[in-house]
Amino acid sequence: LIGTDFSIYFTEPHKAREGYQQVFEKGFVTDYPLTIRHQDGRLVDVLYNASVYKDVQGNVLGVFAAARDVTAQKQAAQYARSLIEASLDPLVTISPEGKITDVNEATMKVTGLAREELIGTDFSVYFTEPDKAREGYQQVFEKGFVTDYPLTIRHRDGKLVDVLYNASVYRDLYGNVLGVFAAARDVTDSKRVMREFSETKNFLDNILQSSTKYSIIGKDLNYRILSWNEGARLNYGYSEEEIIGRDSNILHSPEDLTPGGTVDKMLAKAYEEGLAEGEFLRVRKDSSRYVASVVVTRRNEYAGNSIGYLLMTTDITEKKKAEEKL
Repeated sequence: LIGTDFSIYFTEPHKAREGYQQVFEKGFVTDYPLTIRHQDGRLVDVLYNASVYKDVQGNVLGVFAAARDVTAQKQAAQYARSLIEASLDPLVTISPEGKITDVNEATMKVTGLAREELIGTDFSVYFTEPDKAREGYQQVFEKGFVTDYPLTIRHRDGKLVDVLYNASVYRDLYGNVLGVFAAARDVTDSKRVMREFSETKNFLDNILQSSTKYSIIGKDLNYRILSWNEGARLNYGYSEEEIIGRDSNILHSPEDLTPGGTVDKMLAKAYEEGLAEGEFLRVRKDSSRYVASVVVTRRNEYAGNSIGYLLMTTDITEKKKAEEKL
């Protein structure tokens, strides 16, 4: 090694020469990245820190350089980067000045802009409420984090995407704050489902205001009762606290609960076709019975998977008695 050209042991000899020339010009270089090539071809990533050294009269004699092997750190960084790029959620880093310093592929998709177009621009301009976006990352610097911060991203074609941001500050090895790392979760579908649920609830509430004779009961696929309205309380005698979580079979007569009987058939039809209706003997809390007209609909989650049933029942005992008399 002694007497040979320093630069020839690197994958980029020109860059190595530029590095030590900078040391003579500036007096030092810090964390100068190079890759050493071993004689067997193996590569080692290093960061050089170098400074000039002088004799007692102050004359420059040469350069003293120390290299830190950062191969493992670089591999870890590459692995972390691959995880970031694989994320379906938009991820972004923001400087203390509010400028974007890095983004992943998901961020490019949700904004419709290339990484080069995003980096260096104001983070807040990609939202429908820029002031609210600025307040969000300012809160991160003040508190250290924000959780489920609601914003709406505007794609370059005008499409809107509702997101919840979770963000925290990130620091260097010495604890100095470098910026904000933010991850956004797309909640557009969730908000749509909640809106539809609210509209359905309002519709059912309107029905209940006009008449409390309708019992509206929700139950899961295992027949556990999940929801119970005022009409159900009046018709069956159970309060919501007493009934939620219990098996709905307590509301049926034993005759209807035989394996493969009317209840099983009706629920099977509702599950397969989405809707079924029929008449049953229902049992109240005080063990009295009444004839009920029942409409069952299958309940699906937003992805389309079945999660249970919604039943609307009406007491038709008097109607049946009138028919029998007639």
